[in-house]
Amino acid sequence: MTSRQWIREIEDIIRGIIIVASFLVILYLLVLVLPGYIGRAAQAPDMWILRATITATELESQEGYFQIGPGVMIIVKPDSDMHQWFRSRVNQKYSIAFRPDEEIAR
Repeated sequence: MTSRQWIREIEDIIRGIIIVASFLVILYLLVLVLPGYIGRAAQAPDMWILRATITATELESQEGYFQIGPGVMIIVKPDSDMHQWFRSRVNQKYSIAFRPDEEIAR
């Protein structure tokens, strides 16, 4: 076997490896990644759930400012039922669901 034939065989092997690797990447995208994005896209408009701890300093809770997780701040009217509810649940974990109200949507 000459050196040129040997080099061509190595090049053929490398081409085969590239084709198989490309096929595996496409298969991975089709089977594992794509369905996840399709599922999220289908669920996104219907409901969003936030799971976090309600936090507030004493002054913030008196004034009606409550943080839920790292990026959500809720302001409630002081001395309202909702204000009392939030004040009694500072430093506790809750799940809050945001979804369309069926009665309002009609």
